[in-house]
Amino acid sequence: MTKTILATIFAATALSLTSSAAFAQTAAANMDVSMTVAAECTLATDPVAFGNQALIDVAVEVPGNMTVQCTANAPYQIQLGVGNGALATVETRFMTGVANGGLATYTVHQGLATGPIWGATLGTNTLDGTATGGADVIPFTAVLAANQSVQADTYGDVLIATINY
Repeated sequence: MTKTILATIFAATALSLTSSAAFAQTAAANMDVSMTVAAECTLATDPVAFGNQALIDVAVEVPGNMTVQCTANAPYQIQLGVGNGALATVETRFMTGVANGGLATYTVHQGLATGPIWGATLGTNTLDGTATGGADVIPFTAVLAANQSVQADTYGDVLIATINY
């Protein structure tokens, strides 16, 4: 009788195990994952300091850099305004004397002093680039014009650099 009970228990256990496995099912679903990356850029510029000058009989060149960081592969254009000097143009920018209102002439060039003058007309005298996604360093050179007769004073100007992307 013990053998019969054990056989019944064994059979019941085996049946419950096989019936659970026989009725097990699975279902699957797709999980969509997405993201939108908007183009974005930042722009930083080095200041330009021509230092202390007396007689300005030779041109003074000051190299500097702009640093651009944009979303990878984003095309951009950088404009450089004419500044605040009275009658300033891209080709002839002016720093204005604080006390006497005199003017000191300078230019800003893309790259070296022999490079194109940097301006604000898109597609003409702006700098075009395509972002790497990292910090891209763009050199420029500011040039204080030679042979200027400038009064003693402290001179300054503010140029606005704008990045279009």
